[in-house]
Amino acid sequence: MSSQMKYCQNCGAQIPANSAFCATCGAKQGPRQQMPPPPPPPGQYDAPQPTQYGAPPAYYPQPPMRQSVSNLWYLAPILLAILGGALAWFVNKDKDPEKARNFLVVGVVMTAINILLMYM
Repeated sequence: MSSQMKYCQNCGAQIPANSAFCATCGAKQGPRQQMPPPPPPPGQYDAPQPTQYGAPPAYYPQPPMRQSVSNLWYLAPILLAILGGALAWFVNKDKDPEKARNFLVVGVVMTAINILLMYM
């Protein structure tokens, strides 16, 4: 007789195989239906992970920028050489004219050297 028995789809009680209703809970018996899986509760889902393509770009530090030098700084050695030669000549012109002339020549030569070095 147990081979002619089945179980209630609602409460699980044992009922005769040809019963249309469960004697325990009164639920209608019919062909067993597949229940779809319950949907996930709202607010619970897996967030997609960001996709990374290859390695991140490498960081290369920028070289420090050189500050441009004012043209007045190029003129400073020239002016100082001329001023030094003229001052030395002025101080020594009465005591030793030959020495004063040599100081003036050295000032002019230093000026010429500064000008040449500036354009190299």
